[in-house]
Amino acid sequence: MPSIGPGLGIELPELAARAMVARSEKELGPLTILVNNAGVSWQGTLDSYDAEQVARMRRINVEGLIHATRAVIGCMRKRRYGRVVNVSSIAARFAAKAMMGRIGEPEDVANAIAFLASPESSWITAQILTVDGGRMDYIGHA
Repeated sequence: MPSIGPGLGIELPELAARAMVARSEKELGPLTILVNNAGVSWQGTLDSYDAEQVARMRRINVEGLIHATRAVIGCMRKRRYGRVVNVSSIAARFAAKAMMGRIGEPEDVANAIAFLASPESSWITAQILTVDGGRMDYIGHA
């Protein structure tokens, strides 16, 4: 499955999202799957709070997802078909707490995305699929 997009951690303004979708549809044909997989994090304390870092995180993690989704949703509605998969991460630092005892590989997440985008998942909607190697610190997903 080809990937055309701005890349991880890059801001995606609304006009850029529309241009990206137009280019993708011109080169690949109608888009039926969107995977929102961009994200950044910034850790700080009240003492080290950086308003620009938090604003950048919001622009990438929230607004980029919204702009990309809005850019494809109209065409998906017209075709009465489409899949949008939103991906987030809690970072590799939790690998020691995973029941699998390893850091997840990109393929581990890609397989879950491929399933959610496939016809076999057509009855699944608005769900959270946790792909984390069985993290021990929140079994029960409270």
